Parts: sequence; C-alpha cells; structure tokens
Amino acid sequence: MKKGENTFSLLECLMILAILLFVAAIAIQDLLQSVTVSEENTVHAVATEYSALRSIYAEQYRAVPAGASGVNSTSDANIFNAPVR
Repeated sequence: MKKGENTFSLLECLMILAILLFVAAIAIQDLLQSVTVSEENTVHAVATEYSALRSIYAEQYRAVPAGASGVNSTSDANIFNAPVR
C-alpha cells in the first residue's frame, strides 16, 4: 500500500455493517408482518367462500324430496340436479 492511499478503518467498516444489519432487521420484520396479513386475508376469503357454499348446499338439500335421498331411491331428484338459485 502506498502511504498517501485513503482506506476505511476497521471501526468505520464495523459501523457500516451495523447500520446495514439494522436496516435489514427492520425490512425483515416488515416483510414477515406483510406475509402474516396476507395469510389472514386468505383465511378470511376462504372462510367467506366456505360459508357461501355451505348455505348453497343447505338450500339444495332442503329442495330434495324426503324419500329421494335413500340409497335405493328411483327418483331423479337429488342434490346434484336440484335447481340452483
């Protein structure tokens, strides 16, 4: 190395590394929080869809005549060909 060459000291390099690690820690925390919020939104959407499908199937089940749900039933009415509203 030449005498007049300017370099960073070890202390300066450690300070820069500490600042970078601090910024990275904040970024990782925000990323984890956004992933958690996204998962909660997904669960909420799936629960809403499940509730809607459950009510549709309940309406179709009520539309089936009483004797049509038996195993040996010859009636054409069942949950799959009941009219959907």
